Amino acid sequence: QDLAIQFFPFYENAHRRKDRLRAKQIEKLSHRLYFFDQQGYLVSSCVSISLTCLILLYAEGIEADLVIGIKKLDGKLYSHAWVELKNGRIIDPQKQKKFHVLKRYRLREIVERWVNNE
Repeated sequence: QDLAIQFFPFYENAHRRKDRLRAKQIEKLSHRLYFFDQQGYLVSSCVSISLTCLILLYAEGIEADLVIGIKKLDGKLYSHAWVELKNGRIIDPQKQKKFHVLKRYRLREIVERWVNNE
């Protein structure tokens, strides 16, 4: 909730800025972060990469969801996080497939609930 509220002014004023990041640039960043993790330069997770992308998209005025999913494979339960844009495009550098969606986080909706004291 705090992140959604803190970044809301950026979201609301994004259309006024001339130089803005595009979703494709943020997607490339997610691949670089995943690559650095794989090379051992940093420690990240699907959640941290997805949340970073979600906040950048939101700050640029691009609505997207942070999606948390699970799947069972060989008797084990696995979880994963990715970002989904309104047009259905998915940002997921790990390219995981077939996860059952547990929860979607929409930052704008979080702010609206906070404003309306829900």
